Amino acid sequence: MEHIRRYRVELLLTLAAIPLFWLYIYDLNGNPPGFFVDESFASFNAYQLAHTGRGEFGHSWPLYFPVMLVPGSTGIYYGYLDPTQVYAIAGLFAIFGPSLFLPRLLSATAMFFTSMLIGLLSKRISGSLKIGVI
Repeated sequence: MEHIRRYRVELLLTLAAIPLFWLYIYDLNGNPPGFFVDESFASFNAYQLAHTGRGEFGHSWPLYFPVMLVPGSTGIYYGYLDPTQVYAIAGLFAIFGPSLFLPRLLSATAMFFTSMLIGLLSKRISGSLKIGVI
């Protein structure tokens, strides 16, 4: 009987997470307004990768993506992007076409499920459902 009750609670929590996720991703096109530099770095490299198989600077299927030069507080900043997000966005762009919404949706979904995983781990470590929900 305890086994059935446990799965009932987990099912209810999962069903409660669906409207929470919808609220979390609501108005991603307008909130925050604009398109930030880090979003544009990842999106442009993903667009290039989806269409040509090369990054912004012409490297074929790079492991890390060098990003364009931008003025920083200490001069010129030249950095690298982690490929996981860029390749995931490139896959979405290849299927659905480029948009401002898809990179934000990918990031928001990853953050939401990470938060849910932290809650699940907190519940399992503490043994208290209340701690997991908090």
